[in-house]
Amino acid sequence: MEEQGRAVYTIALAAQQVGLSARTLRIYEQEGLIRPARKAGREQRLYSEQDLTWIRCISLLAGEALPPGGGCPLRALLEHPGHGGARAGPRGLS
Repeated sequence: MEEQGRAVYTIALAAQQVGLSARTLRIYEQEGLIRPARKAGREQRLYSEQDLTWIRCISLLAGEALPPGGGCPLRALLEHPGHGGARAGPRGLS
């Protein structure tokens, strides 16, 4: 799927590409680990190739064990003072 020269995937296709469930991607988003784009005027999440690469990294680091509603050790690591309190993501540090 192409949009303005940038590959974008719906949550179902993104989940299939990275081998995770759509629910897991939503958990990653709720925990602040990913920030998928939203199509203007729609709630549909759109993921780029860069997003998929970041999700694969998160999955490897987390061991796919982010508990629903529980604390996220990865988020704590990304927000660690040694990282300047910044949150890392596929679009760089924010």
